[in-house]
Amino acid sequence: MEAPDEPTPQKSWVQGRVSSSPSQHFNNFMIARSNLSAISLDKLLMHIMESYENNLLHHFLLTYQLFCSSEVLLNILRNMYIDCTDINIKLRIIALLRAWVNDHWYAWEGGMKEIFIEFVNSLNINLEEDALCTEDETLCNKTLLNLLETIQDKELNQDSNLFAYTPPQPVLPSSEVMHGSEFEFLDLDTEELARQITINEKEIFLKITPYEILSWTKEKDPKLAPNVFALIERFNTLCSWLITEILTSKNTKSRVRVISKIIDMAKVLLDYNNFSCALACMSALNSGPISRLKESFSKISKKTTKNLDIMQNMTNPEGNYLKLRQITKATRNPCIPHIGSYIQELTYTFDKSRVKNDKYINFQICRNLGDILIIIQQCQSRNHCLLPVQVISEFLAFKRTSKLNDKTQYELSRHFEPKDPSE
Repeated sequence: MEAPDEPTPQKSWVQGRVSSSPSQHFNNFMIARSNLSAISLDKLLMHIMESYENNLLHHFLLTYQLFCSSEVLLNILRNMYIDCTDINIKLRIIALLRAWVNDHWYAWEGGMKEIFIEFVNSLNINLEEDALCTEDETLCNKTLLNLLETIQDKELNQDSNLFAYTPPQPVLPSSEVMHGSEFEFLDLDTEELARQITINEKEIFLKITPYEILSWTKEKDPKLAPNVFALIERFNTLCSWLITEILTSKNTKSRVRVISKIIDMAKVLLDYNNFSCALACMSALNSGPISRLKESFSKISKKTTKNLDIMQNMTNPEGNYLKLRQITKATRNPCIPHIGSYIQELTYTFDKSRVKNDKYINFQICRNLGDILIIIQQCQSRNHCLLPVQVISEFLAFKRTSKLNDKTQYELSRHFEPKDPSE
């Protein structure tokens, strides 16, 4: 009988030499994987250095701040590199640093750059004297210097915002509207409103870091997660403003037009994969004071009613908005997810077990958290190519401050359509 083939390892996250045979590496991988629920930071880092799993490094860089600060991690890697004699491990440490800089630049704040410069300077790298170094040492030295150059370039270009394609021309308000004393919701182009809402929402969404999301999941503290808090507040404010627009309409005809426009705007927001604001629109339409306006909803067109039914199905809250999360995960276009559903999923994962005790890290929990965070980070990697319109942005900023309280909402709703026996 022929001997069974040795397991074929996955492609590594770093292009380097393999210091062990595939079978030995596979065995080490299986042993380490079984102990990921209770592992020290040093052993976890060594496992990452030797691992062939692509997602392992990504999960680590998304969640390490739960048990270790960026400065501490950088100092640990520096000491590992200096003390290490295995060229393969050195190359893997550099590859980890490169992935950290390229994919998680948000973590390189404060004194991180100074720590790295000090580290590179301590090695006394002199490429002009590389003739005295081995080929492996020269490769490491050049790679480290290239990484330092990358860090400096990122620091200079971090505010650049280049479009991947030509953005559509904005639809400006008409001259009559612009020259009037003030314009209203119904005066503005529906698609352009959706675009401007998306621009404002994306600006906040892109600032959110994985650690902010994890911090909010654990403690709900706006000081620890200001951008998550801002995004949630924007969702609630948009919802309240749209309810106010409906209930402050002058008459039934105007109210039907506002409801129809909100439905149309929600569809455009879904077309732009702005799932957060589309859901805010649907939440406004499904709110108690609005959903009871049966007469007003009966007067919207059949086409608009059909679109509403389709969107009701897409944004169904069943299974923690399962359908919407499936659509979000599948999209490859610029996207703004509904952050609340992912926070709820993270909270459930957090509640299962502690991430860290006095000695050990439960990295299996971190991997589960990382799977969720990867979806959010993928949404952040693709920006919408849209041009801002100042006058509409100012209009939206002003309207966000005007909202009715819950009691007034119900009073107005019952005024327009008195309470029926079924309520």
